[in-house]
Amino acid sequence: MKRTAVLLAMLLMLCSAGTAQVKGRVTSRGSGGWTGLPGVTVRLFQGSRMLARAQTDGEGRYALETEAAAACRLDVLLPMDMFFAEESPVRPVQEDAREGWTEPFDIPAEGLEIGEIRSVPAASVSGRAWEDADADGLPEDGEGALAGVYAVLLSMDGDPEVVSSAQVSPEGTYAFDRLRPGTYALAFRMPEGALFTAASMPGGSCAFTEEAGGTALSAVFALTEGEKRKGMNVGGFAPARAGDYVWMDQNGNGLQDYGEPGCPGVQLLLLDEQGNPLAETVSDTYGYYAFRGLRPGVRRIRALPPEDAAFTAGPSEGLEEIDSDADPGTGETRPFRLLPGENRRNVDFGIAAPSGE
Repeated sequence: MKRTAVLLAMLLMLCSAGTAQVKGRVTSRGSGGWTGLPGVTVRLFQGSRMLARAQTDGEGRYALETEAAAACRLDVLLPMDMFFAEESPVRPVQEDAREGWTEPFDIPAEGLEIGEIRSVPAASVSGRAWEDADADGLPEDGEGALAGVYAVLLSMDGDPEVVSSAQVSPEGTYAFDRLRPGTYALAFRMPEGALFTAASMPGGSCAFTEEAGGTALSAVFALTEGEKRKGMNVGGFAPARAGDYVWMDQNGNGLQDYGEPGCPGVQLLLLDEQGNPLAETVSDTYGYYAFRGLRPGVRRIRALPPEDAAFTAGPSEGLEEIDSDADPGTGETRPFRLLPGENRRNVDFGIAAPSGE
């Protein structure tokens, strides 16, 4: 019996003589310092042959069972939202990659302890593009996703540089992940024909500065390590249109009667609520005119009649589609409110024949 026990002990020693253990710990930086990072995949290679594989436990520790060997390396795969720290013994396969390798090392028979593999959390930026039905700059219940918007992330550390770009999802969302700390800005491009809503951070649209070509920029912002900046939203709406017809009101009744011709070449001004000019146009060969691509709000239109001509006034109500909307004294319409996407085609101007005709 004693001889059997001795033989068993010798057999166990022979079986374990070539076994070595490679162990270590993967950590992440947080507010309390370096803490264990669980769920990290760690693989041990000799050349292209994988010798062992493990995942870190709740304290970030791993242990790889293998044999004494030369010229081995660890392959480490971090979670999507982590980077390797600069002081880590693992070098990423390319800049900011989540996978990295150690330098080659030999594994002695007694095993090997690898230095702490440190990682740092990545930052992110996300938001939503929505259809701002009332153009007030605030997302509200019932206002759905706005399709066709492109978001571009710019690095503002030095000269502006494009970091990444994305089209919003069918749900109107976008996200830029795996970002290093730094200074950034967002640029947005609306689908053709749409206009940006007014900026109204926080909670509303972050697009503050509208540029030519249907693009707008956010304010510059700084991202800290691991920051998840949400709510970088952008709103858009369909532009409005206003206009219609300038005609020669030959009988002066303020109504468009059969046979009365249009007046070409009449200058028209679009005014805001305070009377400031916003745009101008000229009636075409047939007397028609239009202001397009308009933002909502209270507006007026002023027409400048030909020399020695005056405007006629239509009835106060009931015939809005064919009456003259001008004040005979000023050539201006009464204020009217334009809504997003509205096509107002009943702002008409009757011009009386010059005196003496």
